[in-house]
Amino acid sequence: MSETLVGQTHFQSREDVIALIPRPLGRILDVGCGPGLTGASLRNAGAVEVWGIERDPALVDEAATRLTNVVSVDLEGDPIAGLPIGHFDVIVYADVLEHLVDPWTVLSRQRSLLRPGGLMVASIPNVRHIRVTLPLLLRGRWDYTDEGLLSRGHVRFFTTRSMRQMITGAGYRINREGAGIAPKAQLVSRLSLGRLDDLLVRDRLFVATST
Repeated sequence: MSETLVGQTHFQSREDVIALIPRPLGRILDVGCGPGLTGASLRNAGAVEVWGIERDPALVDEAATRLTNVVSVDLEGDPIAGLPIGHFDVIVYADVLEHLVDPWTVLSRQRSLLRPGGLMVASIPNVRHIRVTLPLLLRGRWDYTDEGLLSRGHVRFFTTRSMRQMITGAGYRINREGAGIAPKAQLVSRLSLGRLDDLLVRDRLFVATST
């Protein structure tokens, strides 16, 4: 897995997200692409085009060396400015939506960038994870960190239910769900027949079709 460190933020190619995208790979838009590592992996896997959206100028320059095109878009202002309508087969949101003030509007408006029947693939952190809920319930602690579930960069927090509501409310039909779960937690999941999964899953993965 390729990795880089830009400033104080850790980036890596999201192989779990890439695995969800149907083959053959077509035209892909990676929202919040960072330095373009995920997009580079998609291009290596045969994607026809990989565009990126990124607001950090240094990351835009780095991503431009790896992707087909990189644009700086104000997602909170006009999330489709300068982007081709109906052009993409897949839009990727890999741990991006929780950083936005209004992810509901961004999802809804950017759907116009997809071809008819195009896909949205997303990874969203689960705030109901036991590492968040247990300290909150037992000690009243909600401690922000540099990265992770309670990253200082997170503006919105989602449970599995509110993730589904956001995606379907934006005009998508959810086709498939996955989960990021640590190896040790997988045993607990099996023993509990999945009943404790919402406390064990770090992030939820979604594939959804534009309706």
